[in-house]
Amino acid sequence: MLTLGDPIGEGRTAEVYDLGDGRVLKLLREGLPAGWLDVEAEKTASVRLAGAPAPGVHGPREVGYRIGYVFDRAPGKKMLARMRRSPQRVRQWGHLLGDIHARIFHCGCADLPDVKEMLAWKIVRAEALSSQEKAAARDLLTRLPGGTKVLHGDFHPNNVFLDGDEATVIDWVDASCGDPAADIARTMWLLSPDVASKDGGLRRPARVLGDAARRAYAATILPAAGRTMSQVRAWRLPVLAGRLSEGIEHEERALVGEVRRLLG
Repeated sequence: MLTLGDPIGEGRTAEVYDLGDGRVLKLLREGLPAGWLDVEAEKTASVRLAGAPAPGVHGPREVGYRIGYVFDRAPGKKMLARMRRSPQRVRQWGHLLGDIHARIFHCGCADLPDVKEMLAWKIVRAEALSSQEKAAARDLLTRLPGGTKVLHGDFHPNNVFLDGDEATVIDWVDASCGDPAADIARTMWLLSPDVASKDGGLRRPARVLGDAARRAYAATILPAAGRTMSQVRAWRLPVLAGRLSEGIEHEERALVGEVRRLLG
């Protein structure tokens, strides 16, 4: 039987263990549907084949009653940790984040769901919104443009590993295809100080980086993706309404407030 030590990383849905051979085991927490990791593994393999900087996938593994998947271990350190150690490089970090995101957008559409369909599904499940608010968000979503680019779905510095000049991006469970402006809108929200300062993982860099990192990120990603800030803002309402279905308690008040402001 596989013996595991302490996890080297953990989130709301899974723990990550080092297998000691250049690979890691991402182990789902008990009680959660095994299909979540199946989806993540399939998407990770798909985007890697499309040329995205994603880790290799080596198949499922069971440990007791828990389900896991083996992935290549991302080399280097998380970008978030680098930010904490050298906040004086705030603008450089923002530009680098934009460069890495642009690399993902340069991939052709892999075998992924459409972002508009994913967001519509999430909006329906946003319990903090009224039926009228959900309908308005979904109506706007139908009028937004489609696209054929790979979107990560949760792109931020805690999902990016850096090893010298090489980057590896993890956690592809929300990956989709569509308009890059949708992914940029999500990242701009995740980088906002009001959100990041309430997240245990992003608290300290948020206080230091503030708007400077967001501006540097936007200055790089917008021209690289061929998008304008007005195009990104158009996606803000459905993206934030969809995020309300994810159970991020410390964001819910801010998300609801912003969604209702956008609805006018």
